[in-house]
Amino acid sequence: MNIDRLFLRAIYKVLEGNNQKTVQWEEIVRSCFEIFPETFSFEKYTEWPDTWKIHNCMWRCRNQRHWIVGDAKIGISLTENGKIVIYTQFPGVSNYIGEDLKDIKTDMGRMLLCEIVCEAMFRRIAKDQMKKGEAIIFGESDADAYQNLINDLQKKHLNKVYGLVMNYDFESKDGGSDEND
Repeated sequence: MNIDRLFLRAIYKVLEGNNQKTVQWEEIVRSCFEIFPETFSFEKYTEWPDTWKIHNCMWRCRNQRHWIVGDAKIGISLTENGKIVIYTQFPGVSNYIGEDLKDIKTDMGRMLLCEIVCEAMFRRIAKDQMKKGEAIIFGESDADAYQNLINDLQKKHLNKVYGLVMNYDFESKDGGSDEND
């Protein structure tokens, strides 16, 4: 799994189970190092967190990916970009996914997760493209153009997302993915 995604997962871990919306720098460093010590430690002194690596993740996640806002001085907050909320207690979902993705071990559960993730992701991308004027389709209503964009995204990217989710190792700490995702 890409180091920026590990950084984001560490922030989620701090926010898990509490109502705070801003995470302080020290909490992020602690969480990154506790959850992923092999990734966020110095190469030579593995018992110490490498805050420069963590700071670089913060910079990329804020300035390039737009997943967070804030900085080390004022604290970090998540943006809506890259965040998909799954209501695991929803009828039908709880049978296959379970709370906190704990029961995602079956193919049916993974397929349902793929559908949820793809639906949210492709809708967001289509909405952003229409808002920026990047995907104007003449002769159709906005609703038709929006649905056609979603359909085109599905045709192009659905198999890749399914492959990633179906082959993801939900039981390991880093997901077992490679560094290029």
